[in-house]
Amino acid sequence: IEVDQIGLFAGPSLGVVRNNSDFLVVEAEDLADGKAWKVRPHYESWYPDLPSGMKMLSGADAVAEADNRPVSKTVTALAPGSHRLWLRLKTSDPVNRGGFTISLRQNGKTLVSKEMDDSDSSLGPPHHLTWLSLDANLAAGAAEIVLSRPSNGASWVSRTMDLFVLT
Repeated sequence: IEVDQIGLFAGPSLGVVRNNSDFLVVEAEDLADGKAWKVRPHYESWYPDLPSGMKMLSGADAVAEADNRPVSKTVTALAPGSHRLWLRLKTSDPVNRGGFTISLRQNGKTLVSKEMDDSDSSLGPPHHLTWLSLDANLAAGAAEIVLSRPSNGASWVSRTMDLFVLT
């Protein structure tokens, strides 16, 4: 289910809300470093959806190993406990192979990490915006969203992200 283009619940029906004190939206472009990850404008006519702010984060270009560093964004969990980090990304064709890794880190420790590939057919049809999520137990306080990728290039329409939402 999407509410204002942000997936609050996984599955075909509304879930039970026990605590909604944490709801933080982060534009994926906030993680851009200008080398491994760059801000790209919305690609008109390539997919039926619209990204937030009409731009997205792209990690499609090949980069030198020295420039291929993980990028991160610090967020604040207001309450301790179970949290879900949502990622809105654009799917790609299976031949494009747009792999990357997303992690949640707190107090110097990686709590959860997931390798993803935007060309995975289980995500839905190619060239649509969709949501993926990671679950983690966070303490109240600072946490980091960390994004990394291989240094090799991919299709220019791969490794394209729109939003992160922490709930």
